[in-house]
Amino acid sequence: MEEIVKIFNKNYGLFKKAIEKWGNKLQLDMVIEELAELIVAINHYKREVNVNNKLKIAEETADVLIMIEQLIFILDINNVVKSYINSKLDRLEERLEKKLVDEK
Repeated sequence: MEEIVKIFNKNYGLFKKAIEKWGNKLQLDMVIEELAELIVAINHYKREVNVNNKLKIAEETADVLIMIEQLIFILDINNVVKSYINSKLDRLEERLEKKLVDEK
């Protein structure tokens, strides 16, 4: 994931240009479209596990990550998202530790 963050940081200007060119509303619509395409790709993979379906998930994941980065930019929620990520990761860690204790 670290490498992905580096790619986003490097292409910040490109994301900004895309938003300036197509506008917030269209880019928000694209977020929805790309998320839907990822859902479809995952469903296809669940039905038939193969390399092509796995690659389609990779492609759609790339699209979603790009659009999520634009969504964060459009809504100016970078710090809020980081805070939620940290708290949710902490909560996941707590749940995993609790599960390990419960299994003993």
